[in-house]
Amino acid sequence: IIYLNITANMFTISLGINTAACTLIGRQIGNNNSDLAKMYMRSVIKFAFCIFLLEVMFLWGLNEKIFDIFTEEAHIRTIGHRIFPVVFLGMMLDFWQGSISGVIRGIGK
Repeated sequence: IIYLNITANMFTISLGINTAACTLIGRQIGNNNSDLAKMYMRSVIKFAFCIFLLEVMFLWGLNEKIFDIFTEEAHIRTIGHRIFPVVFLGMMLDFWQGSISGVIRGIGK
């Protein structure tokens, strides 16, 4: 449940980036302005990467504190800390894919 809550919040951020990228890039391609679409594409990728890094630092840095917020049971915290690297990798890949897929949708592929 703890990881589900965190993943849902991260997905909301990547969904916003996805929608903005799709709209901005798609609009410029529709207007036959490929140079501006490419500029938006590069900007979205850089922005998504910066947000990605912030989330990595936040989650990795607060790994132990996150479980303290949700539970006081030591065995649950132990399990959470043990599986954190695997879940963390999945969260990060999901965030990156969710953000960048807006670029691909914007170009109509």
